[in-house]
Amino acid sequence: MTTRGANDDAHGSVPRMANANRAFVSPYVGANGANGATRAPPYARRSVKVAGRGRATARDDAARRCFSALYAKRKAGGGGKQRSAKTFVDGVVIARGARERAELCDMRGKRVARGCAGTIVEGTTCEIGQYEVEIGEAVRAEDVDSGAAFSRGGAAVAPEKVVVANEQKVKSFVAPVRGIGGAVGSATTSEAKKTFAPEAPLHSDVADGALVLSTLDTDFHRRDYRTACAVVCDPFISRFLRPHQRDGVQFMYEAVMGLRTSVHTNRAHTGCLLAHEMGLGKTLQVIALVWTLLKQSPFKRGQPTCRRVVVCVPASLTGNWALEFRKWLGEERCDPKVVEGGDKEARKSFEEFALPSQRRYNVLITSYETLRAQADVVARANVDLLVCDEAHRLKNATQSTKGAQALASLKCHRRVLLTGTPIQNNLDELWGVMDFAAPGLLGDLDSFRKIYSGPIEKASERGAKEEVVRIGNARREEVGRLIGPFIHSRKADEINASLLPPKTEYVVFVRLSEVQKGLYVDQLKQKSMLSMLGRIGKTQDAESISPLQAIQTLQKLCNAAALATEVSDPVASSSKLAVLRAMFRALANDERIVVVSGFTTTLDLIAKLCESEHLKYDRLQGSTPPKERTSIVRTFNNSGKILLLSTKAGGVGLNLVGANRLVLVDSSWNPAHDLQAQARVWREGQTKPCSIYRLLSTGTIEERMFQRQELKGALARTLGFKSTSGNNNSAGSSSSTFTQAELRDLFSYVKDTRCDTADRIAAMTGETPDHWRVDASTTTTDPLLINAMRSDLISFVSELPSNGTTIDAQIHDANDDADDE
Repeated sequence: MTTRGANDDAHGSVPRMANANRAFVSPYVGANGANGATRAPPYARRSVKVAGRGRATARDDAARRCFSALYAKRKAGGGGKQRSAKTFVDGVVIARGARERAELCDMRGKRVARGCAGTIVEGTTCEIGQYEVEIGEAVRAEDVDSGAAFSRGGAAVAPEKVVVANEQKVKSFVAPVRGIGGAVGSATTSEAKKTFAPEAPLHSDVADGALVLSTLDTDFHRRDYRTACAVVCDPFISRFLRPHQRDGVQFMYEAVMGLRTSVHTNRAHTGCLLAHEMGLGKTLQVIALVWTLLKQSPFKRGQPTCRRVVVCVPASLTGNWALEFRKWLGEERCDPKVVEGGDKEARKSFEEFALPSQRRYNVLITSYETLRAQADVVARANVDLLVCDEAHRLKNATQSTKGAQALASLKCHRRVLLTGTPIQNNLDELWGVMDFAAPGLLGDLDSFRKIYSGPIEKASERGAKEEVVRIGNARREEVGRLIGPFIHSRKADEINASLLPPKTEYVVFVRLSEVQKGLYVDQLKQKSMLSMLGRIGKTQDAESISPLQAIQTLQKLCNAAALATEVSDPVASSSKLAVLRAMFRALANDERIVVVSGFTTTLDLIAKLCESEHLKYDRLQGSTPPKERTSIVRTFNNSGKILLLSTKAGGVGLNLVGANRLVLVDSSWNPAHDLQAQARVWREGQTKPCSIYRLLSTGTIEERMFQRQELKGALARTLGFKSTSGNNNSAGSSSSTFTQAELRDLFSYVKDTRCDTADRIAAMTGETPDHWRVDASTTTTDPLLINAMRSDLISFVSELPSNGTTIDAQIHDANDDADDE
């Protein structure tokens, strides 16, 4: 609850970045696809009904005016009550039409009251409903639509102080002067003070290719400190950085040094999110940043900005991070301390790192699970910088998980979060990640839901009214503007297309075997299934089944009949296994392949297939001990042939560039898991052309899942991220997230089709894009597909465009083409 003075800025001016010499390029991608394009929210006049009249005229609509306001509830008999005795709170008044019908909204955008308020002018008082309202300054209608007018209700917060390790104030030298009688004393005049002399940077700032992170002119908002020297990234490592990585290092440095501020509060947060997609070298960028902060400070040459750095990663990646530090810096420069497990040895290692006197270890690499168990010890280390890899683990909106609480207990204000998929299901996850990186940036969760995520989700619903869609789009754009200064995103397809060998993606539609067809149809006829779909009433003999259970049952059937019943020949009775066998047999001697599945039971069957074919294979899944994962990856990249990989447990952050082919046996409800797995192969360090194969059982629930994932998901793209979700629900969604019609469509089986996806696209657009119209199985030169097609198990192959265009984009483009014609 706040009150505003007469001179407060109702519009909330947008502050410029402190370092005016560097133009910030927002990662937000607008509707026109231009990276960094920041547009004002589209303001379309809306029509409203006015008492006693029909639809408002354009003139009335154009007269919509908005104001900041203070309001308090009128009490019976309290007309003469003094203002000081009332409790006024912030609000926004929206007046429209010649008769001044007005709406009063609170600072969460919720309408409190409406009515005829008479003439509304700045500085006047009126009554709206049961409230006495004091009209403040005018607010742009666009800011009301976007939600900015509500977000700016609080007072601006002073920038956080930028902390320097073991900081000492830099004082200007004062020359001694001769006083009366020749006595030496301190100079008291400005002429006697020696001019401050800047120091040379640790590395040349004028050398070719120098990555200058800050200069003598950079304003750090420090009255008690003077910038003493430029900060230049060590050329030992900066010479390896690609252009997008140099931008990323610059961005992170500006963020953790407090050079980036909120567009609403002008607050300088010291955390950020590096949202580069998988395979773009986020690890190298962080190493360059860490090395710079360990060795340099803008306030004193040779003094570190940070002395203790903690890198928190999934358990499977601790070894890989340590290898990367040693690879790029060498043990003589930086020897990180790696702590795994939760035993006494781990605690001893943490205690050693936390000793104030120890200088050997500046960097600690550990897992989320290990840190959670030892957070009390690590907190004593006075951590200066916290790096969180795969930061979507912190998406829990309330941050109530023990892992998030453990990280927060470190009381480290400099935070760098890394993830290629900041949005996997809904906007609450984005709020959770950003609130950990930059606390308070998006306000409290309840306000965020009411002002932003609620209207955005309503605009995405089927049949949403034009007005709801307009407001939702404006709020979505405002979220992108709010997070823009603290998120740096880059797309893998755009960056890697010019840096890596080509990648080809195939969607391979596989017919069910006769055994699988019979089992699939029988499952759909089960009473529990029919009851769930509402085709029959609930009966006592029908076991209850949830949509999630039914989905998993049918998915397993699509993978292999042996997962549902006993069969004499698992491969002959399961089309996907037969296709995999044919692909394995066509694999060249110098090639390696990764096979990904979300079911360990499916991986068991594939392992038996490899053994029957006398093929060498490695396996990595959730139950694999963390200490063994690094050696498994190293062995596979050097001399392996086939790697069986669990979608969720093994697909995060691994570097599998030794392989040039990857097969997704089944798809996850959360496409982010599939994207993570695919990015293990086509990434920095890959030297061969890559092929990605997604196997889908024709006409089954797998096609429906694929369509649902791809036809939705505009939310992530409009905020500048890759689409990672087909809906706003996770795999554990309850049945309430689906309508009966959606469930019936999901659990249908289309027998007579080569590709139901292509059929649906044609029905929706009137025409079919080439890669869905032309069966790539008739034109492909891929040896693995050619060998697999000899069995007549593959009904259709779609070769996706190299730009990764999704189905919804294809439909949009097709409709645009039709309109042009």
